Amino acid sequence: MPYILDLRKLRLGDIILQAGDTKFSAWIKAGTRSDYSHAMIYVGNSIIHALTDGVYSTNPQRILVEKADDLIVLRAKGGLNSKQELIITEFARNLSGSLYNIPEAGASLIFSKSRKGAITSDQFCSRLVAQSFQQAGLSIVKNADYCSPEDINKSSRLEKIDDCTRPALDREVEFANSEDPVKENQRRMFEWLNKARADFAQEGLKIQSEHEVLSALVSHPEYDEKICSYVSESGYLEHYGYDRQANPHRYSLDKFISKAGGPQEATGLFFGEINKESGEIPRHSTNYFRAGLNFAHLGLRYSELNKELYKNLLGMSLERLEVLCEFARLIRQPKLIEICEYQIQYVRKLI
Repeated sequence: MPYILDLRKLRLGDIILQAGDTKFSAWIKAGTRSDYSHAMIYVGNSIIHALTDGVYSTNPQRILVEKADDLIVLRAKGGLNSKQELIITEFARNLSGSLYNIPEAGASLIFSKSRKGAITSDQFCSRLVAQSFQQAGLSIVKNADYCSPEDINKSSRLEKIDDCTRPALDREVEFANSEDPVKENQRRMFEWLNKARADFAQEGLKIQSEHEVLSALVSHPEYDEKICSYVSESGYLEHYGYDRQANPHRYSLDKFISKAGGPQEATGLFFGEINKESGEIPRHSTNYFRAGLNFAHLGLRYSELNKELYKNLLGMSLERLEVLCEFARLIRQPKLIEICEYQIQYVRKLI
C-alpha cells in the first residue's frame, strides 16, 4: 500500500526527508549512514527541492512511498514565526531554475564538520534546505553550504512531527502517477534560462536562477529583447493554460461534480481546491505587483512579460473560484459562498 503526505499536518517551512530508491539515493544513504537521501521544503501546497536536473517545485500529492516512514517531517523547535516562514519559503522559491552540483553534494561527506564555504552557488537538496533556514537566522546544521539529509535529520534545532503520512487513496495514486504539467513548465523554463545563462556568461555574469535574470538585465539592458525572445519561443508564457486541459473539472461545475462522483463527495474536493487557491493567489498577486513596479521603474520588456504572465495566472484562479462559488451555492453553504466571493472580489480588483 503506497503512502502519501498528510497535508493537514504540514506547516510553512517544514522540512521533508525522503528515503529514496534510486542508485544515487543508495549512494547517499550509504555514505552518510542514513535512512534518508533527499531533503525538501514545504512552501504551501508545493515543495521546493533540488534534484540532479535542477531546482524546482513539486506537488506534494505526487510523492508516493512504499512505507509510512519513508517520509518524515521535521519542524523548527518552537515553530517558525510568520517572518521566518516568509524568508524561508521566498528564498527557496527564488532558487527555482538553479543548477544541481553533484561534486559539491559529494563534498559534504568531507566538509560537513568544517566551516568551508561553498565553491559555487549551485545547489543540492540539503544545501537548499539549510541555506533557506540560514537566511532566516536559523542554523540547523554546522555548515549550511556542505551538509547531508542526515545532518538535517540529526539537527538539535529540529523536531520530528509524528503521523505526517497516511495511506493513499486510489484516486490519489492515480493522480500521483498521471502526467505532471509542472515538469513541462520546468522544461520550458530551463530551455530559455540556459540560453540566458550562456549570453550573460559572455559578460562575466553567472546566472544561477530565474530570479537573478532581472538583476543581470539591469546591468545589461541591451539583452532585454533577446532574453524576451528566448522566453516567448520556449512557450513558457503560455503554459499556464495547460491546467485547463489537465484539470477540466476546475473550470466546469458539471465536470467538478462528476470528478468527485456526486455533490456530497465533491465537498472534500472543494476544500482541497479552495485551500490551493488561497495559497497561490497571494503569491501570484505579489509577483504581479513586483513585475508591474519593475516595469514602471526599469522599462524592461522582461518585466512586462512577467506582469502579463502573473495577470493570466490570476485570471485562471478567478475562473476556478467562480466554479467553486457555483458549487457552494448548489449545496447552499452561505459561509463557503462568502469565502469564495471574498477571493473573487479581491482578484477582480487586482486585474
